[in-house]
Amino acid sequence: MSRFRPSPEQSNPILSRAWFMKSARLGSLFGWTTLALMLPATVANAQVAGQYGPRLQEIVQAYHEAGLFQGAVLVAMDDEIIYRGAVGLANEEWGIANSPETRFTVASLGKAFTGVMLLQLVEEGLLSLSDPVTKYLTEFPDSAWRQVTVEHLLHHTAAIPWPQDNWETWEFARRYELADLVALIQREELLEEPGGEFRYCNSCYHLLAAIIERVTGAVFEECLHNRILSPLGLSGTGLAYSEPVIAMRASGYERRDDGSLVNAQLQDQSYAIGAGGMYSTVDDLFRWHRALNSNELIAEESRSLIFTREQNRNGYGWSLGAYGYCGRQGLGTLALGLGGTPGFASGIARLLDDNYFIVFAGNVRQVPQIELMNDLWNTILGCDVDLPEVG
Repeated sequence: MSRFRPSPEQSNPILSRAWFMKSARLGSLFGWTTLALMLPATVANAQVAGQYGPRLQEIVQAYHEAGLFQGAVLVAMDDEIIYRGAVGLANEEWGIANSPETRFTVASLGKAFTGVMLLQLVEEGLLSLSDPVTKYLTEFPDSAWRQVTVEHLLHHTAAIPWPQDNWETWEFARRYELADLVALIQREELLEEPGGEFRYCNSCYHLLAAIIERVTGAVFEECLHNRILSPLGLSGTGLAYSEPVIAMRASGYERRDDGSLVNAQLQDQSYAIGAGGMYSTVDDLFRWHRALNSNELIAEESRSLIFTREQNRNGYGWSLGAYGYCGRQGLGTLALGLGGTPGFASGIARLLDDNYFIVFAGNVRQVPQIELMNDLWNTILGCDVDLPEVG
């Protein structure tokens, strides 16, 4: 059975279980630069839908019964949905079921939206990827920060620490403005010279959001709505602030060691503006995927910037890697994202050369994200998978 895994040459320790548990508090999307997949030959869509749809449902249900997942899942090939379903409860207290229309906090999947807006501004001639951030964020000192470019921020190579790494639990619950986050970053020192190795960087995407505001003269939420959500009709997507009453929003839960659920700690996702902090549905994320296959949001040249793999660089909010057929490596490009924050876990993957797509969003944090995605993909690609056991 084929599995997602880092290549032996560039295996990354941040993929360990311990790292995922740490990221549950931080709400981070993990990143790596090289992945390997072993895939069988392509199967016609109609055959896949008829043959594997029931098996996909069986897998999702098995993960749910094993206490490993509750939420919604959507799988598509060539922009045609072959599975769309949901398991578990959106609200445990009221017994309200999850559905594909349920709105889940998707955390770092929001980075890709920020990346697209930056490229829109580049296409409009309002900024350049080679511009130093000090051109727009004039409050930053000129010395080391002058070396940090917009492109460094997008690729996670700016070497900027994330102040929220050192926060106490209660600090995540209050409301923040983007200016608050920029002021926190301004006090930090760069970890090394910009443009070096990949360092996963939430702070980079806070600064990108601030640049969007400075260039457009509009607040980030307004730009997100006007530039992406409204044109695509993504009515189930937005910023996951705690105060607004959001229809069909799932409650978030944490699973204890004994299997019981408790309410997740309260967080206002404003602490993650630009780097995440969004809610969405699997239906909206499928629509987002389809837009990235067209010129609806950005031109082909800009899309190629997002999804071209380079050494030590990630794809403007996506982790990029290689996949192959029948043991032959590197025949196509995989774009992958994971999101995690207390009470929620999500994942999205695009096998770009075959236009395969999978997305899941759940409202319990403790989800084996990679394993779930592997089992769904391997099933539609004709591989046998072992169902998780109820333990």
